[in-house]
Amino acid sequence: MKWIKLDPITRKRLERFRRIKRGYYSFIILAVAIVLSVFAPYLAESRALLVWHDGRLFLPTFEYFSMETFGQEPPPAWGIADLETEYLRLKREWALERELYDRELAEIGDAPSALAALDGRYPNRGDFVIMPPIPWDPYQNDFWYNEILNEIQALLDAGDDRGAAVLARRDRLVELADAIETGDIEG
Repeated sequence: MKWIKLDPITRKRLERFRRIKRGYYSFIILAVAIVLSVFAPYLAESRALLVWHDGRLFLPTFEYFSMETFGQEPPPAWGIADLETEYLRLKREWALERELYDRELAEIGDAPSALAALDGRYPNRGDFVIMPPIPWDPYQNDFWYNEILNEIQALLDAGDDRGAAVLARRDRLVELADAIETGDIEG
């Protein structure tokens, strides 16, 4: 610490503090935790850190992008067009597109017309999404692991749409019940 000129009394106090091991190590742990909390959005977040789509770079951590930006559509029962992109789903869709493209490319060979058709069928095969190490928002619930929804799904699988709608209404899942009754969700 030659670049910082400290008063001799302050220097003695710091040396004395460093000799108190428990306090010094607690200070180090607290300082590391504070630094990590500054970078928390890059460790655990449902938004992607980086998206490459159609030759353009997107940084969703700093800007909102609707589903239309990347060609996603909300589930039919939602009926809302201006939702934020589901980046984890987008990553899986594009990875599947790359895999299917590679598989079909190996099957068809070098025919130019077949290659053009294949390119048209998988337009996003070169796009990618980089997610944080923990790709879920801290406030995000695991919606699909819900015992109520499992009961409703069991009724739908058994063909009892009416019972599933009644169960959904009982648990105040009105939108889900409406979607079941209108036939948007079938067993």
